Amino acid sequence: MKRMTKLFQVAELQVQYLPTLAVGSRITIPEDAVSILKDFYDYKTIFLQEQFIVVYLNRALRPIGVYKATTGGINSSIIDVIS
Repeated sequence: MKRMTKLFQVAELQVQYLPTLAVGSRITIPEDAVSILKDFYDYKTIFLQEQFIVVYLNRALRPIGVYKATTGGINSSIIDVIS
């Protein structure tokens, strides 16, 4: 039986959060979230593509980060809840 050889070597990545900005005000109503998210949408394509953007909150409901998870087509955006 032949021995399998490694074809690729890859480096391990680590992602970390280092806050550089002051934490914002609390999100208590949907309009608070809209005021944060509107700065992250591309208004030139907002009617052409679905976008899924995540707002990360701390335990006090203050935003600590925003991540554009996926951009889809005209009527859907695929979200993988596992990752």
